[in-house]
This record gives sequence, structure tokens and C-alpha cells, in this order.
Amino acid sequence: MSQAFNRLVTLGLMQTRREPREKYLGGYLTWYRLSASFYPADRDDPYAEIPSSLFYGGAWGLLPTSAARHLYVVLACLDPIGNEKAYLDSILEDTQAEPWWDLYFENPLRYLEYDESNGRYDSKDLEPKLRIDYLAGHRARYPASLAELSDYSGMTRATVSSALQVLTTPIFGGHQRQDSTKRYPHFAPVIKGHAAARMPTWHVPDRRANDWTFNLDWLNDPEKFERLRKDRWPTLFRRRGQKARGRGRRPRPAANRP
Repeated sequence: MSQAFNRLVTLGLMQTRREPREKYLGGYLTWYRLSASFYPADRDDPYAEIPSSLFYGGAWGLLPTSAARHLYVVLACLDPIGNEKAYLDSILEDTQAEPWWDLYFENPLRYLEYDESNGRYDSKDLEPKLRIDYLAGHRARYPASLAELSDYSGMTRATVSSALQVLTTPIFGGHQRQDSTKRYPHFAPVIKGHAAARMPTWHVPDRRANDWTFNLDWLNDPEKFERLRKDRWPTLFRRRGQKARGRGRRPRPAANRP
């Protein structure tokens, strides 16, 4: 931990302050905080929201490679929508119309299921579906190719591609809620846009992961932590095992010929 803190201070990413403890306690207290350069100087500066719960809950630390953790932060910074709720609220203020989706969708009814029993469309889930689709439509205007993500992140294209496979693997949800027949949705840390052949697409962090927490007993136990990772990314760890076994093999000696 001390080495990591010292490295952050050296890079100018963290600030420290050391002061004496209160009377009769003795010794010193050291305070740490991120550099002010991480935060926007004024309201018009572009910024990316990465909530602390993502780190304290263990979701970010659970990612199995440093490349995946680094790329996650890069994708959060590249997201053209910093705050989804604030962005959608601004749309409502601009339109001053109800329902707001009539201005953006030619046929909203295609999102609904037709109830033949009463001859009506079930509009209960209409607005959430349209909100998701509207956000996706806006982000589709800002695709990023592997080459661009490589430039942004400072990693090779192969490393970026491997990290994206990790980030788009569903690791959250998929189990039944307590005292309910409903199940948590199964989703990945990062949402991937529609990908056409030979065309770049967009990737953004799924905001639902911000509220997800893992058991501290698992996160603080190295064996349980590694087991949790293997359970979430079985294909990745299977490939690692195959590579390790391949490196351990020795070439067979050539047969002696007369």
C-alpha cells in the first residue's frame, strides 16, 4: 500500500499532509487525497462520474487484469453522457412536452406488447425502454475503433481487444431475489453498442454496476477472491491454464538414428 501511495504522490496524482496527533496520543497522522487536477475547475469543464461505490463494493477490483481495470476508466472518460439522469432531465426541460418520446421516435408502439384481452398496448414499461434506446442512439454518434481506444489508453490493439472481452462478459446478477420469483438481470461491467461488420462501435460502463457490492469475506480472502474471479471468467482462466501448461512442456529429444 505504501509503495502505491508513494508512486501516486510522485506522479502528482495524490497529495499528502502530515501533522502531529492530538495531545497525549503522540506520533503523527498522515492525510491523503487525490490531486485537485482530477476534478473540473468549473461547471463547463468535461468530466466523467466514477462513483466511489464501484471501488469500495469490489466491482472494479474484481476485474481480473490491470488492462481491463485501466480500460474501464478510459471508457468512462470517453462516454459522451457523463450523467444519464441529468442528461435525460435536460431533454425533458428542452421539449416541455408530454410524452417527450413523441418528438424522437417515429413509432413508439413498436416497443410495446399488444394485449389481445383488452385490445390495448401495455405502456407500463414504455418510458424505461425508450430512455435506454435514446441514450444508445446518442452514444452511437461517438464510436471508437480499436485503434482509437489503443491511442487513448496507451495499450496495444491486442491488449485492448482482450480487455474488452473481459469487460463485456456478464458477471453481475443472474440469480433469484430473496422472497421473490423475479431474478436479478444478468449484465456485464460495460455495455457494447450495435456492431456492424468492419465498423467501430461504442462501449460505456453499465451504471447498474455502481450499486453492486460483493461480500467482504470473499474480497479479503485471496483464495476466495481468486475463486470468485474464476467463477466469473471461466474461459479466461481456462486459457491461462493452457498457456501455463504449454510453457512447462519440454521438447522431446530427437531419436538417435544409426
